[in-house]
Amino acid sequence: MTKQDVSITTPHGHRVEAQVDHANFQVEMARVIAPTGARMPLSQDTINNIAELVRNNVLHAQAINELGQVFSSMPAALRNLASVDKTHPGVAPYFRNEIEPHTQIIERTAENAEQLRLRIGTEADMQLEKPDHGLSATLRGSNDGGRSV
Repeated sequence: MTKQDVSITTPHGHRVEAQVDHANFQVEMARVIAPTGARMPLSQDTINNIAELVRNNVLHAQAINELGQVFSSMPAALRNLASVDKTHPGVAPYFRNEIEPHTQIIERTAENAEQLRLRIGTEADMQLEKPDHGLSATLRGSNDGGRSV
């Protein structure tokens, strides 16, 4: 069972930590931590976004790997020609059928990852800074020195 640790810094400087099982993309641990050390578990929506981020990153890595395989399978003469003329009849099918689709996947998954990181960070900030929960509740009267919520 392969696990991945995920760490994201939120827009407000909090830290999101999670551990995700790659076999089924299940989030096994997820929390947001304030710079003061206050900790809070994340909402199910945020946990789902973390799992989606890891799935997205796996797809991104696979597309990069497959694109490298496409280039390495091209004869050297075509690789050299591809750097100059993508419309050449010998090169065009590689671009149209292999390179462009993988490039589009790579670009789309990179954009998705950025959007998911921002969404996770924003959601975590909101959870930790709610008036009746999170950091403000810890600062108002926690008996454990503000270390946890």
